[in-house]
Amino acid sequence: MSIALEILDAVTSKLEETSFGSATVERRILPETDKKGLEPTIIVTLQSKEIQKFDRSKEDILYGVGVGLHYPVDQTADSDLALAMAEDIQNWLSSTDNSILTIPSGCAAFKMPYEMEAVYDIQMLREANIFFTVTDFTYYVQRTRTT
Repeated sequence: MSIALEILDAVTSKLEETSFGSATVERRILPETDKKGLEPTIIVTLQSKEIQKFDRSKEDILYGVGVGLHYPVDQTADSDLALAMAEDIQNWLSSTDNSILTIPSGCAAFKMPYEMEAVYDIQMLREANIFFTVTDFTYYVQRTRTT
């Protein structure tokens, strides 16, 4: 399995360790959302991969992981709850206890800062009554080169 998929699975598992209301957690390739089911959903997806430095023996890699929150809303109070849930997710993943992920290839370390993209998609909120936001988290892996 690729390191990227290992990290996505580890972040998904970390999110499943606690409860974020009635939200379910899914690992996806694309952070797409739709109105099916209309249940709060936390979506984990790969956003980027960047080689920071390398030499003959090792390479340092940064993986960008997007954690999206899809939350149906009907009123301002629902939007407030959705934003609070997004912040709870950020606090959970960035906490010291959760900063190192154990993966089959070794470990991945959370690297500050994280960034919340547009707080929400205003068009989706107005047209479909869905609060959707993505927070980008970065994980650092040092990999031994074999060739």
